Amino acid sequence: MLRGERFAFREDLVSQLHNPFDTDDLTCPMVLGCGSDTSSMMENGMRIFAQRSNAELFRPPGTDHFVHTNSPSALAEMIRMTVKLGEG
Repeated sequence: MLRGERFAFREDLVSQLHNPFDTDDLTCPMVLGCGSDTSSMMENGMRIFAQRSNAELFRPPGTDHFVHTNSPSALAEMIRMTVKLGEG
């Protein structure tokens, strides 16, 4: 790894130790997406976040962490769910 890349990587890791925003400030209706075959750590984090923010957790079956690129139909379904929430 080049010196500049190492510095950037370190800064990126350090930035992840702090919350970028207060999740309690998120009060609008939300849909959170997570592939059903993603890592347990990611899934647990998404479940906790969905519970804390009163969001709906969307987990399309047979999808991994890259739902947005590997399953366009699942992504479209999540977008439709989100739009429906906005319509009220």
